[in-house]
Amino acid sequence: MRIIAGRLRGRRLSCLRGRRVRPTSDRVREALFQCLQSRYGVVWEDVVAMDFFAGSGAMGIEALSRGACAAAFVESDRNVFSTLKKNVDTCGLADRASLFLCDVFKGIARDLFRKAGYPPVTLLFADPPYGKGLSARFLQAVSSKGSFLAQEGMLLVEDRKNVVLDSALRGREVDLELKEVRVYGDTSLFIYFFRKRSGEYSMDSPGQSCQK
Repeated sequence: MRIIAGRLRGRRLSCLRGRRVRPTSDRVREALFQCLQSRYGVVWEDVVAMDFFAGSGAMGIEALSRGACAAAFVESDRNVFSTLKKNVDTCGLADRASLFLCDVFKGIARDLFRKAGYPPVTLLFADPPYGKGLSARFLQAVSSKGSFLAQEGMLLVEDRKNVVLDSALRGREVDLELKEVRVYGDTSLFIYFFRKRSGEYSMDSPGQSCQK
């Protein structure tokens, strides 16, 4: 597994073997990031990213390689987390990365990321284990408790082919609108736009959140 583009292009990442980790393939990741830039006009220098169910951290590290000003990684398995930390450290990204060893849903429910001082998130990645209904549960959690998000941004969820997720979710804090589903082999990528109902924890521009 390697980084596709940016400052770390070609860098290989470590990944635990076995059922606990199912990394997004290089081909799918390359297609996704190309779509974000060419179709949706993502400006990486303005991005504050968060990589849920992070595994090896390939999604968040790819964003940092391309110029994102910050990325957070959320992983609950201690052994996987150790490999994730190793990847972040060997890539020299510790100054722009925040690592959370915690359950994704508990972290969201307890407002952990905001309380930890992480800046408002503009781009979310989520790649939960397949076949457990976690994608739908994750979308509902973010819709109901999205205080860690910027006012507007994008959310990308990966799941197996033919999974159906809600086209629109309206929660207490965040509205999610499905923009498109992109299918690569056995993988579906769901691209959502999000908009917070409240202006709380917003910012004038995404890049401001990265200023020291």
